[in-house]
Amino acid sequence: MTRSREAANWIGTGVTSAELDKLDGFTGTVDDLNYAKDLRATGVTATEFDHLDTTSGTPGSGNFLRGDKTWTAITMPTTGISDGNTLVANANVADDDFLRVDGTSIEGRTAAETLSDIGAAPLASPTFSGTTNISSGATFPSGVIIGVENTTTNTIVTKTDTTYATVISDSITVKAGSKVLVNVSVPVSSNGDSSPAGGQILQTGTASATIMSATEIMDEHHASSGGYFGGTFMSGVLSGAGSYTFSFQGNRLSGSNSVYFVSANPGSGSASIATMTLFEIAS
Repeated sequence: MTRSREAANWIGTGVTSAELDKLDGFTGTVDDLNYAKDLRATGVTATEFDHLDTTSGTPGSGNFLRGDKTWTAITMPTTGISDGNTLVANANVADDDFLRVDGTSIEGRTAAETLSDIGAAPLASPTFSGTTNISSGATFPSGVIIGVENTTTNTIVTKTDTTYATVISDSITVKAGSKVLVNVSVPVSSNGDSSPAGGQILQTGTASATIMSATEIMDEHHASSGGYFGGTFMSGVLSGAGSYTFSFQGNRLSGSNSVYFVSANPGSGSASIATMTLFEIAS
């Protein structure tokens, strides 16, 4: 009677014999059936399941499945600035920054900050302070002033004959291949007419040359009025690097009176001031 009732109940569910045959031998629970249904709904194929069938190790947080089907823990890289470390940026990094090590992290520096960090100047309109050293091998465009020397004197040189005496001189150390521009200004006078003055500029030192040949610089008819001799003269190309001295020398070309160099006051011989400036020019 009990089996007959069970059969009647199965018939009432509408389950067919074919469907019952599919469950023949199943010993699980309804939860197992629901799990199987949900897993099938994911679309995972039997082939994909086979890939997991032979894995080894334990899956879990921080693990990944290697190509050889083993579960392996993820090893985090060591951060820092030692060999083999992974660099980590701090909060001070922005787009277009230059990078600088800050402790064990990397920080960002703007272009202006980077120039300040390395003590450099911007290419456009730089401003320099302190001493700037130029390498001996540096080259300059033709005509550029490389160096300057200047001197003055208020020592009167009196001439009463035709021999030349140094009135003012200065030295400058130059690079090989430079020229020197000589600018000179010398007061000159006499205590009477008919005593013209002469002058010349000579180069000595590493190499010798005449920059201005001997010439009259104050004529005899105006000697007693006094005045100045001034001019700018260029040396030749100085093939050897070294120190060169340039001297302005004066004399009395003729007559019987006294000629005063570095004095513009005729007759009294009171001192004025003479100047000489030397410019090293790239050639």
